[in-house]
Amino acid sequence: MTEHGLAARLGVELNEARGLLLAYHRQLFPRFWAWIEWEMSRARLSSQIVPAYGWTYHLGLFEEGRVLQHWPM
Repeated sequence: MTEHGLAARLGVELNEARGLLLAYHRQLFPRFWAWIEWEMSRARLSSQIVPAYGWTYHLGLFEEGRVLQHWPM
């Protein structure tokens, strides 16, 4: 179900539906979220992300969390 469908079905705002879906995803896939948190911590400590294929991303001074979450994949 999409965030729009969930919002309509529950009668809640779209942002609340997004939050519910994200919380559900975190419950379903705890290993993924533990891994991504580890990768984000490691990236912040070293100021770079180097995933398995070696395409290095150098972090800026105020890097957003989403960039850190998406780069390893």
